[in-house]
Amino acid sequence: MAFGVAYTTQEAVVILWRNSGGTGSNTYVVVMARQNDEVRNIGTALIGDRVKLRSGKIADGHIIIEVLQAGENDAMCCPTMLATRTWSLRDSQLEEGEIEVTGKLSLSVLDGSEWVLTHLDRGQAIGEGVEVTLAFAGERIAGKSACNRYSAGIKEGDRAGSIQIGQSMGTMMACPDKLMKIDRQYLDALSRVTDFSFHAGSLALNGQKEDGSPYSLLFTRISTDNP
Repeated sequence: MAFGVAYTTQEAVVILWRNSGGTGSNTYVVVMARQNDEVRNIGTALIGDRVKLRSGKIADGHIIIEVLQAGENDAMCCPTMLATRTWSLRDSQLEEGEIEVTGKLSLSVLDGSEWVLTHLDRGQAIGEGVEVTLAFAGERIAGKSACNRYSAGIKEGDRAGSIQIGQSMGTMMACPDKLMKIDRQYLDALSRVTDFSFHAGSLALNGQKEDGSPYSLLFTRISTDNP
């Protein structure tokens, strides 16, 4: 997956994931460059095992990635520490600077942010011509659910990343069947959300279906301010 923008006119930064079949999943930041009409890897650095990427950018010659990673007392499966990681390319080597811990996973991370839905579940894209949005403001969420407008209360759960979403209120407009179906699917999925995290730069709201199987609503951020 490409992440960020061109490093220079001849270089680009990408993020790679490697999973050997177990529960671990290593994430790498890689600088690629065009040399002699070939694209080559000129610098690779390990970000970590099961690290969640929140956002990324390139500024003043540095690769800056906001991550969610395991803290001192966290299980590797369930990271809760927010951090800023920075790398610089020197002599074909990616060198990481000091890790800046910025806090612990909580709803305050989402306050004031706005998102657009891309997937009703991993591998289930929402499709073209459909708009579902989600905005966070204190203890309320609101947005467009494909057809109608909706709002609901939201509060922290009893552990980092866990949330409780109250019953949604909304308009009752009539729309084409396709939009009405997605509207109902989304609001039902939203009501079952139990926690949130990040996945490859997307916001993931996770829950369980009626049959107990897990799902993730995936959103892309509309505004990139204060990632």
